[in-house]
Amino acid sequence: MREVRGHLRGSASRAFVPISRRFDITSIHQGILLSPICLFLSCNLWAVTQEASLLGVVRDESGAVIAGAKVTLIRLATGEKMQRSTNASGNYEFSRIQDGSYVLRAQQANFETQERRVVVGPGEDLHLDFALRVFKITESVDVTDMVNVLCTVTDKRGRLVTDLTQRDFLIKEDGKRQRVASFLRETTLPLTVAILVDSSLSVQPILEIEKQTAKEFLRAVLREQDVAIVVNFDRNLSVHTDFSADTTTLAKDIDSIVLGKGTSLHDAVLSTCQRLMTQGGRKVIVLISDGEDTTSQARFRDAIEFTRRAGAVVYAISNRVDTSTGGDDQTLRKYAQETGGRAFFSSQASGIRHAFSAIQEELRRQYSVSYESTNTAQDGSFRRVAVTLPSHPDLKVRSNKGYFAAKSVPLSRQ
Repeated sequence: MREVRGHLRGSASRAFVPISRRFDITSIHQGILLSPICLFLSCNLWAVTQEASLLGVVRDESGAVIAGAKVTLIRLATGEKMQRSTNASGNYEFSRIQDGSYVLRAQQANFETQERRVVVGPGEDLHLDFALRVFKITESVDVTDMVNVLCTVTDKRGRLVTDLTQRDFLIKEDGKRQRVASFLRETTLPLTVAILVDSSLSVQPILEIEKQTAKEFLRAVLREQDVAIVVNFDRNLSVHTDFSADTTTLAKDIDSIVLGKGTSLHDAVLSTCQRLMTQGGRKVIVLISDGEDTTSQARFRDAIEFTRRAGAVVYAISNRVDTSTGGDDQTLRKYAQETGGRAFFSSQASGIRHAFSAIQEELRRQYSVSYESTNTAQDGSFRRVAVTLPSHPDLKVRSNKGYFAAKSVPLSRQ
């Protein structure tokens, strides 16, 4: 190796370093200085190349494009919302979005809102179109005396059936046939949701996943006209915020849940139904518990009575992943069966996320069938309601089992 030597001025001299070695040392120092810059540039280049896009066209059922429709994209992990309006050609586009799970929603006045759950991969370009149906009401009726029945229809494999018409439904009240006056698919009617979280000490191993999935559910399911409330219960009930459409506030309420002693499940359901009685729209309770009640003053039959008075549907999610521990699956099943809801059981914590996804899908694919009762007595009695599909014996209908009639109050004499 050739060396280039030189001398320092003065009597002292220094050891000479080969050019190649001096180059190596310099390169190392430059590398140390440049590596953060290279890392920064490479990370940003990766981010750019991995960004995805989502675009499509919004039309009506005839195929005509809908200009000015509002399209909303909601990122489930954070609740972040992005909105676009379709142009004159009905097109919308979301560009440079991150990969992850989203809800995509399209809505326009006088049309039924549609939404889809979308999983976007890194760098993926997705094309999703919508065909909105015109919002229809079968006839104009006085809703003050109407009985509204929410129905979920499934086939033999448990898949939701959403293409039925008013003629397919037969309703009987206390055995007497009733005339259907209003028929709606439930994709647009306002929703009132109560999230009930069992915060007793036994749920400690999966409390965090309960919180996370509950927040994702509310971000995905709530729209502008919907409201929700969060109630956690151990021996006592805790409500931080009244009914709200603000998912950020509701998420904070969920994050604030802490563990306590005792389990007042029936008290929680009854108290929540009292709150729901002051609300309109479809009323849904999502109950997360192992089903065991140790400290309630109310009984199961008391709580069920109030679900009927409130017109609430209960979806029960078991949080008992360890089947060797205590719990009461039958109580959860009965809450669901008596109100037209559904109960979910899983031996894995991931089953809670699956349950929330199934509930979300069902809430947007229900039917609302209304009638004016032939029994005009205002006696406060309980009326049993049965819904069947005579032309479709292979399909299953889930609905509330009945309601309490209004009770007239005699005027006091002066």
